[in-house]
Amino acid sequence: MNILQNTLFPRENEFSPEGFESFLASREFESIVSDSIQQAFNCVSQDDIEVKRVKSDVMNSKSFCYLRDQLLASGVVSENNVSMSASGNVKNCFVCGDYIFVLCKEGASQNDTSITDNINNQSCDKDIILIKYLINSSWTELLAIRFVYALGGSVVYSHDIPLSTISGVALTNRSIIDNVESAKVTLKPGIKKHVVNE
Repeated sequence: MNILQNTLFPRENEFSPEGFESFLASREFESIVSDSIQQAFNCVSQDDIEVKRVKSDVMNSKSFCYLRDQLLASGVVSENNVSMSASGNVKNCFVCGDYIFVLCKEGASQNDTSITDNINNQSCDKDIILIKYLINSSWTELLAIRFVYALGGSVVYSHDIPLSTISGVALTNRSIIDNVESAKVTLKPGIKKHVVNE
């Protein structure tokens, strides 16, 4: 099933921020999204993946798998409303209510494809909402999760999930820093010790 295919008919209604807020309020959807992304972040941050591009791909795949599993288990979506990609040219997405949701890492590069054009131009039969997550450059902290409605490359609407209300798993991987012992430094012969501001 190609959820992100171009619509044959013009859409009747424009995106309504109030309608989307109402959609979020009527479901456990927001907590399912945040819990899934957190779970994936904690899993990936514990893996020994050095290449950021690979880590990013694994994060996106795990996030979508956890999200799909939780949405199906809770009955929020049905199996035939979920599309998981096996390649980089197809997006991981699902339909819930009057919306198509696409998961992506904020700031990630996009391939120029007809699917990307459909997303950027809102050319599908339902409003396309991007579920974006932001991770710091050292991959030690999940900084934000947000729903974004964009049109023509401009953000029309953004709804942040406050990190303080995200439940379940720790948001950061700071415990690694807590376990670091003090470093011992030895000087090579012939190098003078220079102390600053002692």
